[in-house]
Amino acid sequence: MVRSSCKKCQGLWRETMRFLVILELARVALASSCPAGYVQVAPVVFDCDSSGVEQNAKYLAAAGKTGTVFTVPSGVKDFEVSLMPESSGSKLDFIVLGSASQPLIESAAGVVSDTRTFGSDQGLQMSYSGSHAEPERATFTGVTSSPLRVQVRSRDVYPQVLTFTYKYSGVTDCAEAALQACRKSNPFAVRRALADWSFWAQSKYHDDVDSAWQDLAGPMLEAGAGGMVVPAFKWSYVWNAWPLSDSQDITPAEICAYVSQSKGYVEKSDFIRTLGLHKAHAAAQSCSRALLRSYGTKAAAWNVLKSSAGQAQFLANCARSSGQSTDTLRDFMFDVDGRASLSEEEFQDLWDQLDTCPTGFYRASPIIFRCHPTSGQTKVYVRSSHTEILSDIPKGAVNMRIGVFADEDIDLLIFDAAANTWVARWDGGVVNGDKLTGTYNGVQLSFSRDRSSSATALQSQEFIGITGTLSSPLRAQVNNFASSDAIVTISYSWDGIEAASCPDVPVGCAEFDKPRASDALKTFSSWMVNAYDSEEAAWMSLANMVESGPSGSSSALSVSPASAAFFDWEAMWHKWPHHRAAGASWQEAFHLADKDGDDVISRPEFHRLLQLHAVQDMLENMLMQVSERYPDPSDSWQAMEPTGTAISSQSWGQMVEDFMTRRILPGNLQACRPWSPMKPYTFMREDPLRVLPGMASPLQSAKIGHAESIGIVGGSFTAIARVWIGPRTNNFEVTREAVFSSTASDGEDSAQSALFMGFLGQKLTMDFSADGSLACTADSEVTAGTWMDVAWIYDSEQQEQRLLMNGDTLKVCTGTTSFSGFGQEVWAGRPEQIVDSWDGRLSSLYLFPELLSDEDVAAAFERSPRFRRTSRESFSGVRDDAIYLGPTEALGLRQQGSFTIMLTVRRSASQDDGADSSYTIFSTSEVSVATAVLMVRGGALRAETFGESCQAELLMPHTAWVNVALVFDAQSGHQRILQDDKIVKVCQVAPQWQQASTGSSA
Repeated sequence: MVRSSCKKCQGLWRETMRFLVILELARVALASSCPAGYVQVAPVVFDCDSSGVEQNAKYLAAAGKTGTVFTVPSGVKDFEVSLMPESSGSKLDFIVLGSASQPLIESAAGVVSDTRTFGSDQGLQMSYSGSHAEPERATFTGVTSSPLRVQVRSRDVYPQVLTFTYKYSGVTDCAEAALQACRKSNPFAVRRALADWSFWAQSKYHDDVDSAWQDLAGPMLEAGAGGMVVPAFKWSYVWNAWPLSDSQDITPAEICAYVSQSKGYVEKSDFIRTLGLHKAHAAAQSCSRALLRSYGTKAAAWNVLKSSAGQAQFLANCARSSGQSTDTLRDFMFDVDGRASLSEEEFQDLWDQLDTCPTGFYRASPIIFRCHPTSGQTKVYVRSSHTEILSDIPKGAVNMRIGVFADEDIDLLIFDAAANTWVARWDGGVVNGDKLTGTYNGVQLSFSRDRSSSATALQSQEFIGITGTLSSPLRAQVNNFASSDAIVTISYSWDGIEAASCPDVPVGCAEFDKPRASDALKTFSSWMVNAYDSEEAAWMSLANMVESGPSGSSSALSVSPASAAFFDWEAMWHKWPHHRAAGASWQEAFHLADKDGDDVISRPEFHRLLQLHAVQDMLENMLMQVSERYPDPSDSWQAMEPTGTAISSQSWGQMVEDFMTRRILPGNLQACRPWSPMKPYTFMREDPLRVLPGMASPLQSAKIGHAESIGIVGGSFTAIARVWIGPRTNNFEVTREAVFSSTASDGEDSAQSALFMGFLGQKLTMDFSADGSLACTADSEVTAGTWMDVAWIYDSEQQEQRLLMNGDTLKVCTGTTSFSGFGQEVWAGRPEQIVDSWDGRLSSLYLFPELLSDEDVAAAFERSPRFRRTSRESFSGVRDDAIYLGPTEALGLRQQGSFTIMLTVRRSASQDDGADSSYTIFSTSEVSVATAVLMVRGGALRAETFGESCQAELLMPHTAWVNVALVFDAQSGHQRILQDDKIVKVCQVAPQWQQASTGSSA
């Protein structure tokens, strides 16, 4: 019975103690007297209401360190304090510093000490129990005339929990005294620091949350309301495990308040949420870059994001692209200041994190130093036994922190080139492997080396903290000692660059030489074309090297299977055997290849890169045109080199320059004109749309996407289309011929559309409003039954709408604000479920997220075919098996005009190649003479243009897809037959073709 009773008593005692701990945690959480925006950073608070009351506070003394616990403010009367360690016999010293850091109480050298326990100074009578007493006690009789700093020096090998018991009889200035324990916190700096800490913890523990919680928080856990928790006063143990924690101008108490949401203790769920902040930070940076690409300027982006609808859509888009939840992103980006919506200050902080270079410059360094506070992570490829420059750290940088992580044996180095001094180096540096702290030119240095043999941890982690403002630039480098190449992850942050040293162009950016980069990329492209059988083979070989890691590790390093990031590209570039002789750096090449500026090389961008070798095709094209103009070889040679038997390098260079820049062939003949460049577009449809009165069909419309995703919200844009409008079916009805329009995402009808670009009563119209109040409409109707090249142009800077038709400006309207339909769905043609009464055809539909000039519009129409059909069709040879394409005029086969017909054809194995066997591929149905016919006759291509025949000799293969084309040049009268992009025959059409009858259909 006695034993049972004792067990019950012990159980009751444990439950009682647990209850008291919970009450103490709750009391601590409620006790903070700091005003809004401030955090209590010291355990002892001097509150006038508590005068004469004995109080307790807990503090965790770090092993082997001296730290300030709290400050006694001026005007405190008759202060007494005692210190009691949790473990008896601890090696602790109690220190009190007065003005000018004079030791008033210190065991050996204080005004009062172990040998002199009473004394007076600075108007105070002091007594001290001595350092060997438990608890240690000190009393200060009188009123403090200046602040006193209370410190604890620990000589223990483990952290110790201390209890301070204190009392004072009065305070002169209550408000000022209460603030002594508080600090105004910068939530943006706290968030940046936690994102860096999160990245370090994730790199160290990967996704093993339980191990991270046990290793970092386990020794400090206490029973709490929701299980085991870390009390606020013990959080410094968790935070200080990060090697760069000391270089942050942020206290553990500020971090704890953010992590715990001011509960006074950190639960495991708080810890897990904080571990994922680096992912939210990376998502925020990626989505900010997307804003820059979409809107171009900060003002245009904020104009959209300042609305609740814009913020909701931004969150949804960001969550969709990053894989992070909207709640996580909202907490990280929108709730920094404690308010639910995105404030302008929060938006400014997001915009400040953009690591992009200004126009005309490229990213030459993994780190780009902008002048505002910045943090982030990146990666760099370091070859075996090589040293790679990470970045030049500019003069004026404040509180710089860098950490590096790798699976290989790497070292972080800091070098002062001007002074030829190693500031940080494994040996011989101001700080090194044996000396982890030091000073250099007025800044404090801290160096940490963290190596692990654990199978789950990285082999190498090193960190350098530079506290203060740099008076001269430094260079950060990483050395790879290993026998294998390494991907090194870099974590970095700084608290800004002082205004006097802030450069116009960020350090890490370099002036871009486009011709030089273009030449290098062309050579690289040519190597890839020759080295690999196909684009897929090239991509798989180069990207596989990156994704598996240069040393064969299994970690996926690319942004996605379909892209290669900035740090990936260096490894891909170095696989080219002649990259050192390229004349341009891999960073310049990446900048040129990354057409959309999203910091990755996508598969479409890689495809374009492979096409750069077409410069070789240009030379082939030049020589082909020479041979066409001079059928006799002796004549072509005479044209290229009239006086000798060999073409000099100077003559050849001039010949190529004339062809490329002036489009002149030898003999001063005009060469074929190349395509004008087309601006980047966000939507393109060349397959035709057919709108019929009163009918809804799948071919009447195409859904494009949300307005903000195609770049028409808040900024300039251009829309173009080829349009044919049939005659009116009701002359008394004003029709709405929609070419582009938007609808609300909930599927409301077109009356609710905020965007309308089309025709109103057959008058060209552009409208940003649902009620027509912002409509810009041409003065006269267009001609029905004819094709028109139409453009709708909006200039956000001039707030101007402009309507173009067939190259002429029909109407200009000013004073119109930019389109603000964030989240609306944009359609081409007549949207689904909408029935109108107009008859029309649409083709060559493009949307450009920028202001196009008249020349740009003309170039776009020039590049776009008048008719395109992408479906695959089979023919048996029976006439009824043919497919009607449309009127010849609608197809662009105009009388007295040039045209090009292109097809991809596959011949069956059963086709006969006999001289009399023919198989028609394309033809027009004419009253008299056919405008164009393309067929296979005798196994080779044959064309008939305006009745004139042109027979190729090169046989077309069976059972293989072949690109074929018929090109008619009305100016010269030449008809050309092309097979797999090569000219196989050129024939002259007799002049009487100009009087030939016009065809009716094809």
